[in-house]
Amino acid sequence: MSTKKIPSNLIKKLYQKKNSELNDPLHYYLHLGRQGQYPLFFKEWIENYKMQAPEKKHDEKSLRSIFQKIEHHHNIDRQKIALSSLSQEERSKFIQAFMGGVENEILNQRYSLH
Repeated sequence: MSTKKIPSNLIKKLYQKKNSELNDPLHYYLHLGRQGQYPLFFKEWIENYKMQAPEKKHDEKSLRSIFQKIEHHHNIDRQKIALSSLSQEERSKFIQAFMGGVENEILNQRYSLH
């Protein structure tokens, strides 16, 4: 039985990719959303989203464009305030795109059998 050694440059690339994904604030919030945590949103916003019928799937461009408006705030509370200053339509569009991104993260997650 032979075992192949994984090249160290491949391990470095995988490690760098994982760290760069978690260093991206949007990806970090999507990762939290995948676990059921939504620190960017007030509870009422999530409840209103659940009552709406989903219109379309994950829209990366609108998600990124709206997130860029709040990204420069480094505190979660300030990001929430910045989101609350958006128009109702823009905020619901962001929440919908965000939830689509979370769904996309969940579907792309690799599950292993134990």
